[in-house]
Amino acid sequence: MNEQDDKPQKATTETLDSFAERVRRHTNDCHQDELRRYVRGRTGADIAGVELAELTAAGATFWWVDPTGAHTGQIHFAQRAADITELAVALRVELGAD
Repeated sequence: MNEQDDKPQKATTETLDSFAERVRRHTNDCHQDELRRYVRGRTGADIAGVELAELTAAGATFWWVDPTGAHTGQIHFAQRAADITELAVALRVELGAD
C-alpha cells in the first residue's frame, strides 16, 4: 500500500464530516418545527428554543431552552451511518421527518 491508497479513505471521512455540518446548519435554519416537535415529544416541555449542536455518524447533540432553563440531549442512531445517505436517513427517522 502506498500513500495514494490512503487518500480516498481520508477524503471519504472528510466528506461525511463536511456533509454532517451542512445538514446540521440546514436543520437548524429550515427545520425548527421538527426539532421542537422532537424535543417536546421527549420532554413534554414548552420549548422556547432548540438547536442541533453537533451531528456525527453515530448521533447528535441538541440544546433546548424551556421554562426551567437550558438543557442538553443526545440522539444515538440505531446504527452508525457509513455514508452521507445513511446519515441523512438516520436523522430524518429520529426527527420523524419521514
